[in-house]
Amino acid sequence: MQLNDCFLLGSIVKTHGFKGQLVLKISKEVTSLPKKMEQLFVENKGKLVPFFVSEFSQNGDSALLKLDDIDSDTKAKEWLKCQVYVLKSILPKINKDAFQPQKYINFKVFDINNIQVGILDMFYDIPNNQLFGITHPTGKEILLPARQDFVKNIDSLKKNITFDFPEGLLEIYLEDHKQQTPDDI
Repeated sequence: MQLNDCFLLGSIVKTHGFKGQLVLKISKEVTSLPKKMEQLFVENKGKLVPFFVSEFSQNGDSALLKLDDIDSDTKAKEWLKCQVYVLKSILPKINKDAFQPQKYINFKVFDINNIQVGILDMFYDIPNNQLFGITHPTGKEILLPARQDFVKNIDSLKKNITFDFPEGLLEIYLEDHKQQTPDDI
């Protein structure tokens, strides 16, 4: 299963009870879900792990779910903060006008001066603070708020995305700060 075949449904924000139930915060882009959810994919260390769903009940922008093979609070806690995906083919409605930041995973990232900054290889769906994780060629991770107003150009064929980075953001991540010695203070 490839990430490109899936749509980010949301992220697991907490456990519920002692029998392995999980609370899923549903992404804003999802306007409705199938009445019966049979299979989900949970991202763990960059890989999608398939789970059969034994219980799924939506309540507004969150859902209570029970996944097969997760039968205790201890096992459930291992999946906290993980992102949950569903096959695009079974997702009924997506708000077409909504910004879908997870679509840009593995895109090359450029700044407005057309200088390559790195590869967009992570999307963190943190409630009220969605972030792009961009890996710079030096290996440093640059975090950028996943906001549509930072996006200046998208070339889906070349898999390139251009951002207008907030002033000073790249410098914060890429400057080598010298260690202060007691004499410097």
